[in-house]
Amino acid sequence: MFRKLRKFTGLFLVLLAVLLLAAWEVRGREMVLMDDVLAAQEDIAPGEALDVSMVRVVSVPGNTLIADAVTPKTLESVTGMIVTDKIPAGGQISERVLSARSQDVIRDESFFVLIRGWILMRSSSLRRGDHVEIATADGSADFGIYRVAFVKDDQDREVEDIANGGLIRSGDQGEGRVNGTSMIDHVEIICTPDAYKQIREYAEGQGAPSLILIRREDR
Repeated sequence: MFRKLRKFTGLFLVLLAVLLLAAWEVRGREMVLMDDVLAAQEDIAPGEALDVSMVRVVSVPGNTLIADAVTPKTLESVTGMIVTDKIPAGGQISERVLSARSQDVIRDESFFVLIRGWILMRSSSLRRGDHVEIATADGSADFGIYRVAFVKDDQDREVEDIANGGLIRSGDQGEGRVNGTSMIDHVEIICTPDAYKQIREYAEGQGAPSLILIRREDR
């Protein structure tokens, strides 16, 4: 009787182990090693306002999680924010490519890139949120003052400051901007398509860097 009970117990433990292994493979591994994040349902273009219909929840391995990934828990707080860089279908969504709508972007405005080949001079302390006056090197034109959406390096990563967790405090005139995370390659400004067209046509027509970006006081 004892032998039969021991045999039955052994079979039960083997069966239990198989079931637990199957459960681990089906769901356990995902629960322990995977993270739920939001991904784009389809390509999302810069300038679009993020909406719940544009995203879906996906589980990804923890080691593939992007910086500042938007999760189901944080979706509500970023809904309605403006997408500043193209997000490909299936790509994870990071808070780094989202900007508050508020007064930053008004009707008919969007985010436009001033490429390195157009810029003759700009301050190395330039950061997101600054205002810049865009003028020509020869003094022939002044395209106005625009708000900076992003300052990025040659890998399309935002240039931030090492101090203060990468944040720039209002009124900081440069003393807190001496240690950037990388070198500035290009700048994204907020403007209308017509304003950008004028800047681009002038810059492309020069055949050499010709724009000067002059940092102005926050308005």
